[in-house]
Amino acid sequence: ENTDMEDTDTESTKGLDWPAQYMNPLPEPDSKISYIQRMNVADEIPESDTTTPPTGVNVIMNEMTEKEAEAYYDTLKAAGYSTNTDEVTDEKILLIGALNDGSNNSFVFSYLKEDHYGNVSITYMDAIYSK
Repeated sequence: ENTDMEDTDTESTKGLDWPAQYMNPLPEPDSKISYIQRMNVADEIPESDTTTPPTGVNVIMNEMTEKEAEAYYDTLKAAGYSTNTDEVTDEKILLIGALNDGSNNSFVFSYLKEDHYGNVSITYMDAIYSK
């Protein structure tokens, strides 16, 4: 019997580091980070490209527990950002808003409970409007 789970014991349980240089002022979620995606409008910036400034960044957590997601949701709500969409159902958590910073950058936190899939993203409004 061949399973794809055989390598999981050797992988780091910590995951990737929170990319604070891109994500501030958003708080860091207490969850393992699986992937960090830097975007240039609709295109992903390759990891090798260190010069293109991103217009947005997605932080993906493929193993986020519902407890971690609820705690992060509570942290975001307590931070006092402007909220455009605030939806919590049996299937998902979705919080969309603005950071109330000088550029009015927007953020999205979404969590799919069944998939344990969390995603928090920030969009730099100045970078988009200057393109």
